[in-house]
Formats: sequence, structure tokens, C-alpha cells
Amino acid sequence: MKEPAFVLRKAAALALLATPLAFGATTVVAEDVSAPSFAVVDGTVITVQEVESALSGAISQKFYHRRPREEQLAALRQEVSEGLVNRVLLVKEASRRGIAVDSDKVSADLSAYKRRIRDASQWERLLPELTRALEEKNIVSQLEATTRSVADPDAAQIERYYATHTNLFTEPEQFRVSVILLRVDPSSPRETWDATAAQAEALVERLGQGEDFAALARAHSQDDTAAKGGDVGYLHRGMLAQNVEDLLDKMEVGSVSEPVRILEGVGVFRLADRRAPRLKPIDAVRERVIEMWQREQGEQRWQDLIAALRAKSEITMDPQYAERSGNGLRPEQPH
Repeated sequence: MKEPAFVLRKAAALALLATPLAFGATTVVAEDVSAPSFAVVDGTVITVQEVESALSGAISQKFYHRRPREEQLAALRQEVSEGLVNRVLLVKEASRRGIAVDSDKVSADLSAYKRRIRDASQWERLLPELTRALEEKNIVSQLEATTRSVADPDAAQIERYYATHTNLFTEPEQFRVSVILLRVDPSSPRETWDATAAQAEALVERLGQGEDFAALARAHSQDDTAAKGGDVGYLHRGMLAQNVEDLLDKMEVGSVSEPVRILEGVGVFRLADRRAPRLKPIDAVRERVIEMWQREQGEQRWQDLIAALRAKSEITMDPQYAERSGNGLRPEQPH
């Protein structure tokens, strides 16, 4: 069956707005829709076309030109579908609370979208649904901001959060490294790499005979740190190539590595110091503790609101579509 034109316009507007976490709701009253429905939420229909269009937009934003794996697509479809159901409920709740549309913000958003659509006739066709979608998105954003707004925690809450989340406030292990880098273009032939590795081995031999690492780095290293005797400073895990980090894990402080092939060429590393993980004192991270506590509390309040709205709403989903799409959703019975 051919989709009604207004359903396709709503879907196009939705695709423009779609992201996995923030959809412009473009719902319609059930009796006005002849298109196949995905779900009915308190009498409001979400069509299959809307879900598919929102999914298409979400795929483009999350995966760009890459093709998602089957399990990634299924997870994203579920996220999109749940987001559309939640959006209907949140729009109704924002309206019930009398939250007014910020017209200036919506106008600015419309102007931004208009610059993306150069076809004047297409813009005129999309404008009504896109305006409504942006208005709904706007009042839901205001509802979310209000819901997530949390007062500062008291001293006991700060101390409790700090004590139960020490991993968030612990400096990771750090190591201080010096390097002598002999650069090699990655596309160079094997002979060039082998010759450079031999030069590095000769430097390691000289270091073993007692020559100064810093002096050799100044004379031979082609890294930016050469002027500082090869001193890279303190680093934490993830800042060096994995094979270098694996090597450093086995080294004693003060020792020098064998030549190591890395992307930039061949390197010789010296482990100058190693610092164990350190929990920062609460006074040094108090502001971060407060920020993270508020973020966590705000997220919980937002999820609680969504759960409460779903619990008291009538939500029915097309079981055939849910099964066919493989999105993991199950049809819900009216409460």
C-alpha cells in the first residue's frame, strides 16, 4: 500500500532530526493514519515508516559510511524504537506541565535546517512537520533540563560518593620514558628497516658500555625530544604503542630496551621512573565529585521519569514488526 504523503513528510522530517538519543517526535493520532503502525502509545501512532526513517538517520550519524554489523543494527533499532516511544510520552508530559516552546530557539534551528535544503518546494513541503518536530524536541529538552537539575550534595553525600567511586579519582600508573628514535618512512623497503635496526643495536651496545643516554639522544635521535636528551616525560597507559607498553611493563627503572620497531621508525627506550596508581585527596577533586554526583543523580531522575510515564501509559506494539526487525522489543499490554 502506498504511504500517504503526509506520513512520508513526517518521516522525512524525522530523518533530518534523528539521532539515537534525541529524536524529534513526529507522531500522529491513531485514527488519522492508514500507514502500517509500529506502536500505539496512549492513542498516538508511531508508524513503521517513522521508525525506519529514524533508524536510517541514526545509522548515518553513528556509522557514517560504514555498514553496521547485524548485532549493532539490532541494538540501534531497539534504541531508536524505544526512543520514539519515550518521546511520545515525554512530549505529552511536557505539554501537561505547560512548558512553552522557545520560539527563538526553534526559529534558529529552522534556519539551520533551511540552509541544508536548497530546493524551495521541498522546504515548503517539509516545513510544517519539521516545525512541529522541533517544537516537540524543544519542550522535551526543557523538561529534561528541569528534571536533571539537581542541587549541590551535602558534605556527607560528597564523602560517600568519593569513597564508593575511588576508581574515578585515582591517577593511573605513570612511567617516565626517554627515547632515541631513528625515523623510517613506513613505506621503506625491508633493507632500510634492517639497516636502521642495526644502527639502533649499535647505540644499545654503546649504552651497555656506559655511554650517557641523554648525550646519545641529542646526537642521534630524530624525535622532537632530542634536545631534551630524549626525555618524553611522564605518560600513562594508552599513550604509547602497545608493543612499547608491553616492553616497559617488563623493564626495571633505569634499564634500556632493545631496539623496538614502531610506526615512526626504530626506537630505543629508557625507563626513567615508574609511579604507582594514586588516589587523589578529596580536597583536590571536590568539584569533580560534585559534578559527577549531580550528573549521576540527574540521569537517575530522568530514567525514573521515563519509567514512571511508561508504567502508567497504554503502549501496544506490533509483534510482527518487532519479530521481523529483530530489535528485541516485545509487544506490551495496556496497563
